[in-house]
Formats: sequence, C-alpha cells, structure tokens
Amino acid sequence: MLPAYQKRGVGSALLALARKATPTLLYFGAQPGAEGFYEKNGCQKSLQSYCIKAQPN
Repeated sequence: MLPAYQKRGVGSALLALARKATPTLLYFGAQPGAEGFYEKNGCQKSLQSYCIKAQPN
C-alpha cells in the first residue's frame, strides 16, 4: 500500500472483509517487511511461496 494510505485502517478493514467472506482458508503472499502487519491482524504464517521469472527472449 502506498505510504500516504498507510495507518488509516484500510488494510485491516480489507483483511476483515476477506476473513468474513472466506468459506474455508485463504492463502496469500506478503511483501518482505509486512509480516508484522498481518500478524497484528490475526494472520498466521504458513506456507512459503516461490516464483519463477520469465527469461527474456
């Protein structure tokens, strides 16, 4: 989220909506350094993810 919009409760409100709408589990990725925000909002760290970047032609 852009710094100008941080600390206004927007992200926390979005997580609360996602929690209400999720029938079972919700998996998502977090940017490095944002882990504290998710933990503060009751999220638990689980699976680690990986990505493969496309090779330039």
